[in-house]
Amino acid sequence: MPELVPDEFGSLREGNKNRYWEIRFSKFDFFSNSQNWLSKLFWKVSTLITFPLLLLAAGFYSRKLSRAGCEKGKDGILPFKLFTDVYPGCVYSPFIKSYELELFKKCDIKGPILEVGIGDGYFSSLLSKQNSQRITYGADLMYGVLKSARRYGHCDNYVIMDACEIPFPNGSFRTVIMNNLMNHLPNREAA
Repeated sequence: MPELVPDEFGSLREGNKNRYWEIRFSKFDFFSNSQNWLSKLFWKVSTLITFPLLLLAAGFYSRKLSRAGCEKGKDGILPFKLFTDVYPGCVYSPFIKSYELELFKKCDIKGPILEVGIGDGYFSSLLSKQNSQRITYGADLMYGVLKSARRYGHCDNYVIMDACEIPFPNGSFRTVIMNNLMNHLPNREAA
């Protein structure tokens, strides 16, 4: 049986494991035989400076929102704090996710449920708790994220699947959820 190794997106593929890691780390090798070592040094230094500044800005903005009372339910942002604890360096994403969770309260979600592009599983675990329903199938193309989604235990089954080639017959599910997936697909019409 051929050896399965992760490709650059984390999906398991047949191939030479050593070649994969050689390609993967050569992109970030500071001491490679490249003539643009100065630009690499600049990139590394600017990253070391920029990242702490972004964290400080995110913390300041989060405190500003707390003083405004956003985590207490004003303007429909009740679950904002649920996402800032899991994604502490992000400001934009928790807002969007909290609005999405509020919007799902208005939807009539009935099983069986398929979630395509489950990712880390956190959003759908909150959705599952909110609607008191388990997700029948949690699907993603990458094995690594399916593995992390299992920790929430909100799906009955986990399956590696391409969103453009769903293996289930038409009409198998009453609800299909695709949260923050369409922008990652190369062929959106097929999905």
